[in-house]
Amino acid sequence: FLQRLGMEKAPPIVTSAVLLDARRHLGKGRALTAGETISARDIEAMVATQGLGWRGILPGDVLYVYTGWGDSWRDPDTEKVYYTKAPGLSYDAARYLAEKRVVAVGLDTPFVDPVNEGQLQGKAGPPAGTPPATPFAVHHHLLSGLGKPPMWPIDPERLQEVWMAMKMSKSKPDTAGAPPAPATPRPAGPASAPAGIEKPEMTEADRDVADATRTLDTNPADVAALEQRARAYTRQGKHALAVADYTKAVEAKPDDAALHFARALSLQHLRQFEEAVKAYDEALRIAPRHIAAYNGRGNANRMLKRHEAALRDFEEVLRLNPKYVAALYNRGLVYRDMNRAEDAIRDWTSAIAMDKEYAGAYVQRALLHEKGGARDKAIADFRAALAAPPKYESGQWAHRIARERLAALGAAQP
Repeated sequence: FLQRLGMEKAPPIVTSAVLLDARRHLGKGRALTAGETISARDIEAMVATQGLGWRGILPGDVLYVYTGWGDSWRDPDTEKVYYTKAPGLSYDAARYLAEKRVVAVGLDTPFVDPVNEGQLQGKAGPPAGTPPATPFAVHHHLLSGLGKPPMWPIDPERLQEVWMAMKMSKSKPDTAGAPPAPATPRPAGPASAPAGIEKPEMTEADRDVADATRTLDTNPADVAALEQRARAYTRQGKHALAVADYTKAVEAKPDDAALHFARALSLQHLRQFEEAVKAYDEALRIAPRHIAAYNGRGNANRMLKRHEAALRDFEEVLRLNPKYVAALYNRGLVYRDMNRAEDAIRDWTSAIAMDKEYAGAYVQRALLHEKGGARDKAIADFRAALAAPPKYESGQWAHRIARERLAALGAAQP
């Protein structure tokens, strides 16, 4: 393996580096312990707390994480501690960093994976969250899967209070198949925006994440702070982080229907429909007349192709509130999926009668008209969709499809 992917194959690296202080922000001043994991959510929180929210982690960065584990290093290794176990990155953190397209990752540990006490000796399994049969999944994901080499380790004392640096790596080993070796970043200044680069203003969601994270640093079970941060993550489109916070919140406050409902919505954004249905079930157990939960569960059931269950959910919504227009639209989608075109058109026609600016309903009806050969009706509906504002979640999609189909039909656009 190393004969093919040794460090002599690695290109020179001159790039920006980010140092995150997990010892300070996660360990509260203590070194992280063996098997302790640093998650994607932890990385996001440290970025915000260290004043790096204006840039985040960018493509091409090298990421260093200081855990404090390096304090146990000895030469000679008489205590048999440093190389036998360690904290490390969770698997979701590895995937997160791959999505960010970092070029290298380094910790002050002998591994990038978390290793439990006794794991190397076969006396213990890997930490929770490790993919089955892949005990060093993070190393595998970063190195062989994505070609992003781990780097060992750094001296954090040389970078105190400097969270950005320049990483330089230009020499190549003489021996083929050499593993990654220690490399020292050059401090490049504090976390503030460099001269000539305008520092973007923090959004309200950024501020909410930072404020909630500070609260949770001192009280990790603060439900209000967990909910605040989860809502902010949702506004940022970071639904996996939102689910993690909502999960902690419902564990602390299991009889809060609103928390279960919000968690279900985030799960749905992640297309985890089975788990979303379970979360909607909990919300409805607590609040049996929660109309939005029935509607959400109906959508999740539709995605799971449980058509009859979805129809029951939307019918319950309309029983509780006959003017809930989204339920008519959504029930029409179920009928369409069941090849019940007349029923689908009837529901979308009812939705349009209730809201004449429902662009999504016009487009769905138009698509069925077009499929059935009713060209003139389809064109009229596509034009009506474009004349309506793009409201509701389907609005932007409806405008795009209407323009595309009118062009395909050779019809003028309004």
